[in-house]
Amino acid sequence: MLTRVLLDYRRMKVPPAPGHQQLAIAALLCALLVPPLGLALGAVARGEAQASGGPVPGLATVAIAVGAALSAVMVIGLLLVVSAVALFLFVYYGLASDLG
Repeated sequence: MLTRVLLDYRRMKVPPAPGHQQLAIAALLCALLVPPLGLALGAVARGEAQASGGPVPGLATVAIAVGAALSAVMVIGLLLVVSAVALFLFVYYGLASDLG
């Protein structure tokens, strides 16, 4: 009886699809280093896992979230730097005195 219960339990577990976990790990690593790439890889890993019918790796979802958040921080930071440079050049070349 105990053997039958153990065999039934082993059949219930669905092993993760091969390759999806590795792609999710790569996506999370890329999300920390190059956020837009990590966001894209996380979406690919999640989509492939769903298409194969296997369980979606949680790391793929984390990579998407981290990639999206860090991409937003990058865009905001880039806009701030461009605005600061434009303001500096505007004041440095005396264009502000021409307006008023």
